[in-house]
Order: sequence, then structure tokens, then C-alpha cells
Amino acid sequence: MTAPGLWLQRITTQPPSDEMAQCAITALDQAMDLEKERGGELVIA
Repeated sequence: MTAPGLWLQRITTQPPSDEMAQCAITALDQAMDLEKERGGELVIA
């Protein structure tokens, strides 16, 4: 039942470029630092 949607997703999406991956890593690092500064704990499951 979900196969047609997954096929379409495979056709319409591309793997992220190295630049995109680096941007995501930087954003996550900054979010984790901010959470740590505010006394919370960022949990990644």
C-alpha cells in the first residue's frame, strides 16, 4: 500500500550534498550547545 509513495519519493529526492550535510551538523552542534547553556539536555533518539 505504501510502495507507490516510496517509489515516487525515490524518483523525486536526491541524497544531500556535502555542503548540506555540513550545514545540518553545524546546526545540530549549535542547538546542543544552546541547550547545554540553558541547563537542559538535548536527547537524540
